[in-house]
Amino acid sequence: MTSTPAQRILHPALGDPADGPSGGREGTPLAEARLSDQQKAAVVLEGAALLAHLERAGWALDGGWQGARIGDDGGLRVIGARPGRPEPLPQESLRSLVGELFGSDRIAGRGQARRALRGLVEGWRQSLAPVAPSRAIESILEAAPFLWEDGFGGARAALAVEIRWRDRGELWVAGPGAFRRRLLARGRDRDSLAGLLSGPGARRLWSPRQDPLELAAAGRWREALEQCTGSGGDATGADERFALARWLYVRGRFEDALEALGRTRSTEALVLRGWCQLYLGRPPALAKTLARLAAAKLPAAQTLAAAELGERAAANTGDREAVERWLAAARRSATKDPGLEARARLLEALAAWDLERPEAMAEPLAASREIASDPERGWRWHQAQALLAEAQGDGQAMAEPLRRALGGFRRRLTRFEAGGLWNDLGVARARCGDLAGAEHAFLHTHRLLDRCQGPRRTTLALYNVAEIRLRRGRLHGVLDILERTTEENRLAGNLRGRVQDVELWARFEMVQGRFAAADSHLRRMLAELDRVGSDWRRAELELLRCRALGLDGRVDEAAAAYERTDPSTWAELEPEERVALLAHSGQREEALAAARGSSWDLPWQAALAARTVGLGEWRTVEELGPFRAARLVLDLELAAPATVPRRLRRQAAGVYRELGAADLAGLLEGRDSGPWQVLREFFDRSQSEPATDQDLGELLAAAGYGDVLLRYVPEDPSASERVLSAGVGGGVEVWRRARGGELVLDARAVDPVLEALLSLAAREYRPPRRDLRRSGRGGILGESPELLAALDRLERLATGDMPVLIHGDSGTGKELAARRVHQVSPRSGGAFVALNCAA
Repeated sequence: MTSTPAQRILHPALGDPADGPSGGREGTPLAEARLSDQQKAAVVLEGAALLAHLERAGWALDGGWQGARIGDDGGLRVIGARPGRPEPLPQESLRSLVGELFGSDRIAGRGQARRALRGLVEGWRQSLAPVAPSRAIESILEAAPFLWEDGFGGARAALAVEIRWRDRGELWVAGPGAFRRRLLARGRDRDSLAGLLSGPGARRLWSPRQDPLELAAAGRWREALEQCTGSGGDATGADERFALARWLYVRGRFEDALEALGRTRSTEALVLRGWCQLYLGRPPALAKTLARLAAAKLPAAQTLAAAELGERAAANTGDREAVERWLAAARRSATKDPGLEARARLLEALAAWDLERPEAMAEPLAASREIASDPERGWRWHQAQALLAEAQGDGQAMAEPLRRALGGFRRRLTRFEAGGLWNDLGVARARCGDLAGAEHAFLHTHRLLDRCQGPRRTTLALYNVAEIRLRRGRLHGVLDILERTTEENRLAGNLRGRVQDVELWARFEMVQGRFAAADSHLRRMLAELDRVGSDWRRAELELLRCRALGLDGRVDEAAAAYERTDPSTWAELEPEERVALLAHSGQREEALAAARGSSWDLPWQAALAARTVGLGEWRTVEELGPFRAARLVLDLELAAPATVPRRLRRQAAGVYRELGAADLAGLLEGRDSGPWQVLREFFDRSQSEPATDQDLGELLAAAGYGDVLLRYVPEDPSASERVLSAGVGGGVEVWRRARGGELVLDARAVDPVLEALLSLAAREYRPPRRDLRRSGRGGILGESPELLAALDRLERLATGDMPVLIHGDSGTGKELAARRVHQVSPRSGGAFVALNCAA
């Protein structure tokens, strides 16, 4: 989208140009139009073209596809468009258009068009990274080649547009840049461009060379190979198939490469087949391919090639024994052919990383250094160096070899290789705290992998975008990606991917305040790692579990999880979170030391050392940004209630409320104006009935102190203690005298509000009457519920307010009981006057 919107867009979908941008209203509504599946696919192409034109002009659809129609010429018509930024992402708009045409964007049924659209919609079913409309056009024409047929010339003509700017007019064509340049070199106006697009030569303009896949499907393998490589040669059919498959593999078209291989049986073809199956996430087929390679007697170079594939596949499934077996095969190949030594040692370094033994990486990396200058594999050596730095927790050291790999081998990297390196660079930036830079790298990873077949564009690229969005407090689109990547990794049997899915689930739950749910995810995955004997990212799981337990107030469990963490994993948390991790796991002194010298040193001293901090010193909290500031406020409040200034608590509560974390927002708000509202409600209730155990527990929780432990300890040693608020406590105890015993408060810290609530509880709490009878207080009262209730009501009167006690018949046991109540009640005053109710 341009900075200054265009003045006018001349395009059939927007109606007659003479009518302006109001759009045409003739034709049939989308839901009522009688269209074949292929015609509906053509409408989707027109919709993508329109979105591309509007993006170019700085405009947006007015009302989406509502009211869209099919014109008399079979073309798409919309109600109108307006200058401005579109609200939904392009892929969301296209999914909505498919839903209008088919009744749902979940397309079922057979046929080439439905199969093509089903695959396209699945790729558009994410809301994290925008799919450029021009890229969507490319995907549509790749998935639905029937749209190049003569009957769909009108849909292709919609790719051309004329845009009127303030000082000039512009002809423009939606689609890839090379395609646009070829058309603009031939067309002088919009009509001539539309004629070129709708004519029989349009496909030649799209791709000057004939599609190798179509040639291969027709059995013209030599011509297909010539289109791929520029020379046909005298190769046999199997060799041509392999060359074509290799060409497709390098371009990330793994599914097409498998189709091109057919039943080719050579070892090279088997290894290539295995890599395609790996990237497509097909573990059963890959297992069969690996079994055939393991059983074959192969030359040294082919053994090493098979070992590189086998090691990667075994590492993904967490099969440590299989990793060792393939590594042994690689060493044997190097023994037979010394020229393979460096390559085998590089595989040894990568296997050490896969086996969570980073200390074993340095020596084989040094021994394989000669590969660093190899034009084909040198990038992999630099990537291994970056992985070693990642294992050591050094984000800066991780980034440098990745820059060398991307810069020095750019022209030799395939799309998916470059995507993997950009992904690692994003990880390095995140380790350095550059979350915006990390998100940029991950979005570029997605742009590269989006052109490749297989689930990695979701399980790798979008997964990492989702993680960064969570770390920045942005939830939109995250749940959808989480569900998709979890399913993809489950189907692929990818243990490493599933571990990282669980990490993301835990982060997602913690952002919304569901700390126990986060712990549940992490515990289950740790148990599975125990079952399969793997340590893959175990320390990272323990780190996140320590964080979740600490936020949940389970200090002892958090401390135990902390002992199982590794300092090298601390970069998984933001710097201010590392202090909170220590504080919430009982390491208060260590937390103060970790905060020393940081921007949030004084706030943590206020929370952990009861130091008075001026309001100006809290600005550093706000400088973290809305979500990180809200999270730090929450951590400080959990460590010491009412530490943070009221204004920051209110801001943090607003952030959490927008994220859907109503409980966390309520907790922070409850420590602001909440206590007064809660007190008013409590006093209203206590006017009519005495405060019970449950009332006091609810009072503390509603005021934002649900984490404190409050007990009633009766004077009578034979009576049992009562728990009034079942919080976790925190080691700071305060006692208050209460009726028939004492109240004992256990909290992390006691602020003036909490002290006032405790004093109120001591005054208003009434233990069950049976406890008072044990102490001898009301020994003559007997078991009458009426008398006990009467005493409770009388005792709520102010001192001196009970000079007269009304009873039944004079001279009976009722009068004696009434006299006794008058004597023992602290509220009574004056002389006892007996009145006969009957009189």
